[in-house]
Amino acid sequence: MPEPIAMKLPEGWAVWLAVLALNAMAGAMWFVNRNIERPEAGGSLWAILRSLGSGGVG
Repeated sequence: MPEPIAMKLPEGWAVWLAVLALNAMAGAMWFVNRNIERPEAGGSLWAILRSLGSGGVG
């Protein structure tokens, strides 16, 4: 039987995943720190992130 293609991931996929996650987090914090309204992507999730970030930053 052929191996399932979907389960095969390229080498270093975890590194790229971490880089993308860090970039997304940095982008979100950039908007939070400047109190700029970002285009609504997640709605409630973005509101939670803003409340957490603004509470810590001040």
